[in-house]
Amino acid sequence: LHARRRLAGTTPRPHQSSEYLNEFNPGIGLRATFGTRKTGHLIIEGGTFEDSMENQAKYFSLGYLVRIVHQFRIGVNAGIYNSETFQDPSTFFVPVPIVSYTIGPFTANTVYYPKYSEFVPYHILGFYATIRILSGAPAKKN
Repeated sequence: LHARRRLAGTTPRPHQSSEYLNEFNPGIGLRATFGTRKTGHLIIEGGTFEDSMENQAKYFSLGYLVRIVHQFRIGVNAGIYNSETFQDPSTFFVPVPIVSYTIGPFTANTVYYPKYSEFVPYHILGFYATIRILSGAPAKKN
């Protein structure tokens, strides 16, 4: 089990809209990882952040990252998101591809939120960092 704290992220959007969108989305969250670090691992993430329309958003996701080379991993998260920015419905599911690279206790993450009807009106590329705050396996009983 490894626990990580989510640091602030940014979400530049490649779109043509003149609508103001906040591209710096500060937030906090936790990530727990389970499994071997040599091949891949299950991740569970949850937290809150200020979304692009400056509303407080909450998320919970479950995913899997596969080790490709050294500390470079790719995978997918199945996420549930909630924000006042989205009215009908305000809570929705979205699959989120993720790419991660770890250096010591720090992990840089890149996620892609595909345009999805009115729920996610733009293609979004997100970047965030995590820092390991707890590491190790549970103590074995004798």
